[in-house]
Amino acid sequence: MISTYGKTVWLGYSQTGGAANLRMDELGGRLLLLGGRADEMAALLAYASREAGSKPLILDMDGYLSSKVSGYFAPHRLSDVLYDLYRMDEGEPRAHGELISSAYTTALDLTFEEEAILDAAMQQLAAQDTMASPPVVYDALSGVEGFRGFYIDKLKGRIGTLKSLDAADSVSVAQLLSHPEGAIVDLSRSGMPRAAELGASLFIAKLIAAFHATSSSERPSFILVNGVHRIFRALPKSLHGNRLFTAMLDSPLVGVFASDQSQALSPQVVEACPTRILSADAWNQIEREKRRCSNPGYGGANRWDRPTPPAPPPVLPNSFVLQHGFYGSSQPFVPRPFEAKASLRKEEVDVGEKAKPAGKEPPGGIDADPALTKRILQEVKAYDSPSMMSLVSYLSAEFPKDAIQKAIDCLEKGGFVKLSPKGQKSGRTMLTLALTQEGSDLLGRLA
Repeated sequence: MISTYGKTVWLGYSQTGGAANLRMDELGGRLLLLGGRADEMAALLAYASREAGSKPLILDMDGYLSSKVSGYFAPHRLSDVLYDLYRMDEGEPRAHGELISSAYTTALDLTFEEEAILDAAMQQLAAQDTMASPPVVYDALSGVEGFRGFYIDKLKGRIGTLKSLDAADSVSVAQLLSHPEGAIVDLSRSGMPRAAELGASLFIAKLIAAFHATSSSERPSFILVNGVHRIFRALPKSLHGNRLFTAMLDSPLVGVFASDQSQALSPQVVEACPTRILSADAWNQIEREKRRCSNPGYGGANRWDRPTPPAPPPVLPNSFVLQHGFYGSSQPFVPRPFEAKASLRKEEVDVGEKAKPAGKEPPGGIDADPALTKRILQEVKAYDSPSMMSLVSYLSAEFPKDAIQKAIDCLEKGGFVKLSPKGQKSGRTMLTLALTQEGSDLLGRLA
């Protein structure tokens, strides 16, 4: 594990005097920040953990954390890394495919039947070593057998709502994790709330799948997700197995969840986090429920021989309570102040993009290696719908495999080649490459 894992995080001042501290290695892998001021505590925890030498990965669902602490971390947006989140892990593509299926299921509140259909489609995509973006998944659903067409059409309609979600291949998750100070990803700027929920779910799936293959120096000390009630919701009835959350609990990845909507949060998350930091409103609500249930006039037989529980510690409106599952104690504390620092990177990027003259963007794939780009376009044109795997295998004798894969991704992203489903005699569906008109024009310029 990371050498700073056991360092103490200073959260504030105890009401009885002294400092209120927290050790991340005593959480049992999970911490819940709950109540109306959960986002404030999440920002303080992120700042204090970095001060203690930890390297957190922060998934900001609503933009609040980015406005408070993004200046202390490497800032990114969902569009920066979404393309890599779609890519299945090369080491264990089938296991990662199941996690991606669970991510879609969690984000879209799919049923057990829809999750099973999605699992079958993901296993087909995993066998082809391809991506799992919404357009690709939408096409792959046509090749799933053994389910009624009604269920498949219904699922395709749900997946189709995300087909317009753009992905730019600019930053990989490995690059994001390499920042020594930690990173924060603003998920709120994607333009659609459902995209933020899918992005957070895919991020969790990616980190779980790649955790053991990632070096200890690049692993995050913990992952912090605010607005977690938007991912793990309190549903009126169980629609699916919630496998993504179960996989996270089984993973060595330490999770810190924050929610200011306790009524909308799944009870499973609350029960799975023995250590919690509650704002005053959440604490008072819990204490009221305890007193109501312990009232002798509230149902059941009276037990006058039952000892009276000790009075809870007083909690001021500006305070929090640390319920420590490791020690079984409750400690009220006042949060420490810190200087908010927002990064200007996003605004600078936006201004720069608006200032770029139209038509000056270099075509995808050329900057990496024009010779490789030319060879890919020539092979796609010469052969009838080659698959991505066969093309990479054929050209690997001349070029590095990673460079070929990246060049194909750039060409597909730029619209020079397209992925199309093609049926086989065995009944399976394979995604093949085809040259677009823009690709033909680009090949003419490179010839």
